[in-house]
Amino acid sequence: MGDHNKYTTKTMPYKFNLLYRLSRDGNTAEAFHRKCDNKGATIIIIKIGGSEQIIGGYNPFNWDSRSGYKLTYDSFIFSFTDRRDTKTASVGYSGGISSVGCYSTNGPIFGGYFYCRSDGSIWTAYSTNYFNLSGFPNKSIIAEDYEVFQVIKQLNM
Repeated sequence: MGDHNKYTTKTMPYKFNLLYRLSRDGNTAEAFHRKCDNKGATIIIIKIGGSEQIIGGYNPFNWDSRSGYKLTYDSFIFSFTDRRDTKTASVGYSGGISSVGCYSTNGPIFGGYFYCRSDGSIWTAYSTNYFNLSGFPNKSIIAEDYEVFQVIKQLNM
């Protein structure tokens, strides 16, 4: 793989706007929804406490509090078993079933079993309904912190 696979600040086709940070904005589902609902596509990044692992997911839809699931093949979840080594990355794409869940009592939900519990720092992290993913915890985890970024397509790209 050569340098032709890397974006620069001038060629990046997306802008990432930080909407929510657990340590800054509070550890409640209400705080997540207040900051993230109706903002369009987002990417969630979670630093797992006591490790160097980062996991997360991409939601191409708006978050909301309507109590239901949205179906798509365009959502994905990911894992970096070592946040300092991009070679440890793995991505699993939605099978189109329970891709993204929106409930007022929870933060982000992916696939039904990868979700933020109501207190914000404890996650259930199973890769159910997302396929071909290695290195995912498949257990309950404690987030050292997590962030939600709005993904904005650059118009001039």
